[in-house]
Amino acid sequence: MCCDSRDVGIVKRSPTSEGVLAYLEAAELQERNPHFCADYRIASRIVLHSKKGDAVECSPHVLATYEVLGWHLDQVWTRIVNNRKAILRDEYSDWV
Repeated sequence: MCCDSRDVGIVKRSPTSEGVLAYLEAAELQERNPHFCADYRIASRIVLHSKKGDAVECSPHVLATYEVLGWHLDQVWTRIVNNRKAILRDEYSDWV
């Protein structure tokens, strides 16, 4: 397993959000792919921010993405591509 359980803070949860969070936590803990682990963690943070209403200056998914990846949502794909280009260099064109 690639991910450990994260403290998500004390939040008054509805039965629905509690079930969703439990599902996402279990899925993350069973996931071996670190990229999917990050996706599950982002989804959990979205549920929490939506429930708490604390994503004031941006939407819950933008805030959650920034918390988990350290990037604004609009930067994610560009950074992934740039990272691939840096790793593959001349071979990058063979993969696109």
